[in-house]
Amino acid sequence: MMKSNPLKHYTTIARWICLLLMACQVEAAHRILFTFGKVEILKTDSQDGNQVWTFLTKKELVNDNDLIRIPPRGLLRLKRNDQELLPTLPGGQENKVSNLIQAGLARKKQGRYVNQNLNEQPAIDVLPLESKPTGVRSKSRPMPPDMYRRISDAELVQFRRQLDALPDHIVAQFPAPKVDNQTNRYPSTNIYLAQILYPFCTQIASRPQPTDAGRSGPVTSADQRLGLLYAQLLHHFKIPTDLALNKSGDLLVLFNSGMIASEAERLSANTSLSRLPGFVTSTLVSRLGNDGNKADQGETNQLRVSEGNQIWLAIQFSPKWNFTTAWYTASEANGNH
Repeated sequence: MMKSNPLKHYTTIARWICLLLMACQVEAAHRILFTFGKVEILKTDSQDGNQVWTFLTKKELVNDNDLIRIPPRGLLRLKRNDQELLPTLPGGQENKVSNLIQAGLARKKQGRYVNQNLNEQPAIDVLPLESKPTGVRSKSRPMPPDMYRRISDAELVQFRRQLDALPDHIVAQFPAPKVDNQTNRYPSTNIYLAQILYPFCTQIASRPQPTDAGRSGPVTSADQRLGLLYAQLLHHFKIPTDLALNKSGDLLVLFNSGMIASEAERLSANTSLSRLPGFVTSTLVSRLGNDGNKADQGETNQLRVSEGNQIWLAIQFSPKWNFTTAWYTASEANGNH
């Protein structure tokens, strides 16, 4: 009677284990069922290290570490492990797939409705809220009188003069962040700092800051004060920063992303996000004092951003938004097809 070969037995077991691991890896991929808007993805499994943003498509498989960016009015639905259907995820966020999965599971646990009959056609629960038929008009809420106050060009000059006037008590509240100086990956150091500084500003009780003459400055609303504070913090951490106005006279914070024009695809597949709005770029002049040269003493009502080869981003700050929504809003990139 022939004796069994123990080595052959262990080899067979090892092969089965490898097959099971491979099957688990395939199962761990999550399938995109539906997207609304220009949803983007940054794949982390690029073999050549050339990680660029692309637009996400239906039925595409994604992995836990992939980064997804959903525009403010966008929507996303996916299947966990290509099996468990999760509720629709809202827009205005940039997150890893693993975090989106956890958010979907939390929404499902809360009893959010999930349409199990979703095949090739979008169901009513995955469409934007404004797409649902309704006969009820939403009542407008009274807004503070200074909420939509238009800022003049002269006041914008005063804003710029306060970029160096960051209060010491604000600096003391924010510990020096640890950053990774790998400039060939997203996010760059500048964008990473801008992302973590944004929620910090929303938690600060803002107060008016005096001008050089000791009088109350032009900033009157809470959003404007926090927007200026955000710009001051970016400037404090050595990020080239400037201020501008949009077409409605709202304050915009501009900062250097730390990426050059040839790296735009590493920043976004949406070209509106990787460049300043047209009404901003039409008035660009050199940014005084941010390029190492001595700043002129004269005042100007033009933007001081340095065009160069750098990609500058625009942010319209609001404590009700996150960084992603503020970025889309200022860039006039609504994210819709």
